[in-house]
Amino acid sequence: MKAIRLCLRMLGYATGIVLLMSLAWHLWYHPAEIRRLAEISLPTLASVLIAQLAAYIIQVGTTWWLTRIFIPALGLWEYFLVSSSGFVIGMYGLPGTSYAVKTIYCKQRYGFSHIGFLAINIVIGLLALFTAGTVACGALTLIGFGGNPVHIGLWLLAIGLTLGAIIVLVMVDKVLPLVHFEKTARFTEFYRQIIQDHVGLRLVLISLTFRSVFSFFGFGLLFYALGGGSLLAGGTIDALSTLLRLVRITPGNLGIYEWSVASLGQWLDASLATGLIAAGLYRLIGLLVVTSTALVGQLIARIIGFTPVNDSSNLQ
Repeated sequence: MKAIRLCLRMLGYATGIVLLMSLAWHLWYHPAEIRRLAEISLPTLASVLIAQLAAYIIQVGTTWWLTRIFIPALGLWEYFLVSSSGFVIGMYGLPGTSYAVKTIYCKQRYGFSHIGFLAINIVIGLLALFTAGTVACGALTLIGFGGNPVHIGLWLLAIGLTLGAIIVLVMVDKVLPLVHFEKTARFTEFYRQIIQDHVGLRLVLISLTFRSVFSFFGFGLLFYALGGGSLLAGGTIDALSTLLRLVRITPGNLGIYEWSVASLGQWLDASLATGLIAAGLYRLIGLLVVTSTALVGQLIARIIGFTPVNDSSNLQ
């Protein structure tokens, strides 16, 4: 089993390296596209950064809110610091590192099972896919009303995300109880406790919709500034690439995210190079947002003497 994991890990790194090398090779032969970076204004970059910051804060806040169902003592500031640190580590670490950091912390500090944390993240992930797919469908409709042809593949992806997320959300609760394993039964218990809170799910759905809209606007604005197309086109690409934020194939999905975004951009008449540049720059801005918020959070925590443990008895 360890040998298989090691092979998969090495395969992930090798895939990432090959994709990044091919990205660099492609951009090397399209210097005119790279020069467009100089045309992006500071207000545009600031707007993209603010949109990413808002989307990130909403994502962290939503996860914290659901986690408090099982850990009432977990503070928002505390979870924010742990989540930011985990995201930075996982950005270029091994796949799953970010998730592992948060899981281990909640287990050590509060004795919360990693199975419960898995249930929380699956529910949030599925609802995030649903909201992203819905936003993409709305954007594609507006693009079509504007007289621009929409590739059928984009419609299939948008509808697939929307319907697929809801189908999986329902089927998990129906199918897993048929599997008689102890861990499966515990997972189902956590899962049902989350999805049966209808009021809570509505609030999560609303907050994740705002997250999708902020991310839509951020990438759409950057895509437009680089000459890739309209803000709606760029935002649609961002919404359809949401799945790549949830599933890690290479460390931080390096290479995979950039090439996927560029491929989607071609369906909206953007050049491959523009899509690669937009995706790479958006990644860098996102890393800047998370890293800076984590560092500022750590600094403020030290100044005010904050400790990420609400009650010392939780460590016992």
